[in-house]
Amino acid sequence: MTRINLEKQNPNDWSGIQVSFQLGQFRTFFRRQILAVSYSGEYGVGCEGNGDARYMYAMGKMGIELFTPDAVIIDFQNLEYLWGDMLGMVFGLGGLNYHPFNIPRAMVVGEKCKKAIGTLLFGLESNEPASNEDWIFESMEEAINYVAGLVEDEDKKRKPKPKRTIDF
Repeated sequence: MTRINLEKQNPNDWSGIQVSFQLGQFRTFFRRQILAVSYSGEYGVGCEGNGDARYMYAMGKMGIELFTPDAVIIDFQNLEYLWGDMLGMVFGLGGLNYHPFNIPRAMVVGEKCKKAIGTLLFGLESNEPASNEDWIFESMEEAINYVAGLVEDEDKKRKPKPKRTIDF
């Protein structure tokens, strides 16, 4: 029989990117919550960022599974990003690529990544800002208003019917 030694692993050792989670609650006809997954640090350039992308996606997915939000905001305000296609996998957090339903989502970009994310979305020669996408913003407030509006619109379609009362 082959002897295999298992070594303890810590997912936080996989990447230099820091991840934090913030929850905010609001009310439509139902109590709802928004999860912001915030990433900070320096994303590796090109294929050097592949491990960062996998780590960021896995941590974001964990946050969604753990907190079960009604909407998610991908917060890149403090992320340094120059180039690397695999970052695009993080854009799909909350989407059908792993979840049985779409969760409304938005992204916030910061000064150290918005130009490069624009080229990832629109092509290397493009000068189009990432925020030209209707779900990408340059402020957290705009992103919160966007996803809260999507959740509220969906809730209006599912507004609870008033209970009938019977007088005796």
